[in-house]
Amino acid sequence: MNGVHVDEAEDKRVGLAGHVAYFRQKPFLVEAIQFTVESRMTCFNFVADMRPVADHQPHSNSPCLRFVGGQGMTVAYVRDWIVKTAPGQFYVMSDPEFHRNYDSV
Repeated sequence: MNGVHVDEAEDKRVGLAGHVAYFRQKPFLVEAIQFTVESRMTCFNFVADMRPVADHQPHSNSPCLRFVGGQGMTVAYVRDWIVKTAPGQFYVMSDPEFHRNYDSV
């Protein structure tokens, strides 16, 4: 990770957990929030127009959030990122994929 110890990189991201924030996808600006146990209600409100349904994964009973996204029915699992693009479409990305594509602003 560009010479940054994984724990240090994780520490820098922890401050964003649970809050909708702006991120730049080289070169686009999007809004995004990481889905966690603590942020699930904020995430629910973030996608409120997309008919969200709070749910649990059957095999682990971990919370998940289902909603109609840019590619149909979408599911966000714990640690996934919910990304809102400028036209108002929502997508879900894994944590590693999100950090490969977006920089915090």
